[in-house]
Amino acid sequence: MSVVMISTFTVKDADKFQSYLVQSKQLASKHEAELVLRGTLSRVLNGNGYNAEQVVIARFPSQEKVDAWFDSPEYKALIDIREDAADMAMMTYEVMN
Repeated sequence: MSVVMISTFTVKDADKFQSYLVQSKQLASKHEAELVLRGTLSRVLNGNGYNAEQVVIARFPSQEKVDAWFDSPEYKALIDIREDAADMAMMTYEVMN
């Protein structure tokens, strides 16, 4: 079953974030991820407390592929860059249709 990974974030350091994004995307593609969307928040229609400025949505063939990417030594090497570059939340959802 395919899985989408959603990352919501606010960039703190644009140069570091660009470096993280390029490296993370290259590594994710090795785990069969495809970029579905990268966007900037335009308006909150309902709810409160939401403060992330941007989102990335990627589709992976399975949760196992996400885990292999996220748990890989190559991705773990990017964590310090990610944390310096952005405030980020990452989650996965199984695709139901």
